[in-house]
Amino acid sequence: MRGAAKSAARFYFLQGGKTMVIINGEKVNADGITVEQYIKSSDYNTAFIAVELNEDIVPKANYASTVLKDGDVLEVVNFVGGG
Repeated sequence: MRGAAKSAARFYFLQGGKTMVIINGEKVNADGITVEQYIKSSDYNTAFIAVELNEDIVPKANYASTVLKDGDVLEVVNFVGGG
């Protein structure tokens, strides 16, 4: 299981409720946490990601104040360099 999927599963089991957020295509019980909390728990390097919430880009400055709620769709894109 990839890091984000593993963290998504962890949120589901820790929260235990019925409200759901879709994160990178997976249903997750992350209602009420901030984008920042999710990112930190998922071990993403914030220097190399972009976050989209309900088809809108979330600026890094707003991660701590953006609270996920039931029905939200969150996509976290991790940039990988290569050559």
